[in-house]
Amino acid sequence: MHIHYKNIKYIAENTKTWVDQHLSHLGIDVFGCNVIDLKDNTYLPMACHYDLYCEFMEKKHHLNMASRLQHGLRHWSAAEPLYQLECQFRAPDAKLHMLDWTLKTKHGFEMYVIVGHHELQLQHIYQLKHWIHAFSYQALQVKKYKPKTLLKLENRDALLEKHLRFDDEPKAEPFVFQKARFGDLVLTGKEQAYIQHLVLKRPYKDIAAGYQVSEMAVHKAIYNIKCKLGSPTMTLPDMLAQLNACGVLGACMQTVRPI
Repeated sequence: MHIHYKNIKYIAENTKTWVDQHLSHLGIDVFGCNVIDLKDNTYLPMACHYDLYCEFMEKKHHLNMASRLQHGLRHWSAAEPLYQLECQFRAPDAKLHMLDWTLKTKHGFEMYVIVGHHELQLQHIYQLKHWIHAFSYQALQVKKYKPKTLLKLENRDALLEKHLRFDDEPKAEPFVFQKARFGDLVLTGKEQAYIQHLVLKRPYKDIAAGYQVSEMAVHKAIYNIKCKLGSPTMTLPDMLAQLNACGVLGACMQTVRPI
């Protein structure tokens, strides 16, 4: 066996064990990383499943990484070859959520691959941020002590162009609020986002400008939240107090979205 694949097999076995220990309770069973270093012209795949990685390389999916690089989360389409490849290693009736989470580094990118059985919730993103730092450190150790695991970049020009333009692209947030239930209270993603900004004491006009809506639209959304709480005439402090009692504020404030 080639030394690269021998090292990848070892990494995959250890990564899978680590994922099962730390992330399985989030419904995640794949958490890997593609470490791209444009300065050294190297690519380190921190794979989670060895057989899947071999198939990935054989079909040359690594040459398409530049097209996958975008700010924040990128959900895979069912029409993507990569999505279909992942499904080949799953039960036919498995319902999976597959996505990339890309971080730009000084000399390249770290593109994390997440496959789970549920949509990621805010608290999951908060926990994953912690593990991303741990994963990044492990990747540095592999680069330092197992250099034969590294591959030469075959599509450096496309990746370099992406790196140069990355900061000019629209910035998607690592987490987008989704409709969620808090006991008997159901809030839309936008309602949760507005609540977060109100807790941070941001003016209505700034919230409206950030979402490119009118101030009236923001006021209407807050009014609807008060109606859901059963008292459309309550004050803003009373509304926030009730939301706090429902656990809404704790969830909304774990990741702060800039305007």
